[in-house]
Amino acid sequence: SFLEREELYALSVAGSKTAEIPEKAILHHTISSEASLNAFITKLQNSQDGLPNLQKLSLQYEGVTDGHLGIISAQCRNLKYLDICHAPQVSREGLAYLQNLPLKHLGLFGLIRGREPYITSIVNNDTLSLFRESTSLESLEISRGESLTDEGLENLPASLRHFSLGKSNITDAGIAYLLSRPLHSLNLADCPNITNEGFENFRSAFQSLRIANCHQITGDLFGKLNKESLRFLALPGLRGLTDEHLKKLEGAVLEHLNLEGTNISGRGLAYLAHSPL
Repeated sequence: SFLEREELYALSVAGSKTAEIPEKAILHHTISSEASLNAFITKLQNSQDGLPNLQKLSLQYEGVTDGHLGIISAQCRNLKYLDICHAPQVSREGLAYLQNLPLKHLGLFGLIRGREPYITSIVNNDTLSLFRESTSLESLEISRGESLTDEGLENLPASLRHFSLGKSNITDAGIAYLLSRPLHSLNLADCPNITNEGFENFRSAFQSLRIANCHQITGDLFGKLNKESLRFLALPGLRGLTDEHLKKLEGAVLEHLNLEGTNISGRGLAYLAHSPL
């Protein structure tokens, strides 16, 4: 999540039910237990002005509810980065409160109900429509997209530049639509229905592409990529890649390449000897 990549001041109240949260100091906050959630919500409810300086919030406790999201959206009016992790009590109604926030990043991780094989993802086409008119959202990450279809991708806001989607049944039609959007970064994981054909119209503006454990993707994908624009390429777990496939990336200006869990050897990497990796 974005909070793992940022190095901002964090105030932890995970172990205290009575910890004080100074309004002016807090920029980035993490909720990881019942105690920290109760302390945070109580502070918001008792504060006339809320926490106007809070910009980044990570909700990593399963007890987060729609009501909590309503209080947060009302009292943290300048929140720009939000992660919600493994909170099965959150529904569309709770996520609707987030429409009032100037979010730049929204991470929805593990928002599911039920158990395998009867999993229902809280994030579906209708849920995604809540953010269609957003003018601020630049990054959206969804780790469980079982209920999301190709049609639902049309609800992505025009402002979006980074999109991450896992465990989804989207098809090549959905990929083609994503490639027509002004995205700069795309991360796809465990999407079994996508193939190389979805990447026929790979946009030159793309700078980052990660495809993990999408087993119909083969090394022929390399011939569809724009070697001049792409800087970050990660294809972990794609066992259909061979050394000869890497020859199609010869001359690429990649700065990062992840081929973990593939069958690529040193012979294939030699084709990229002149890349700035």
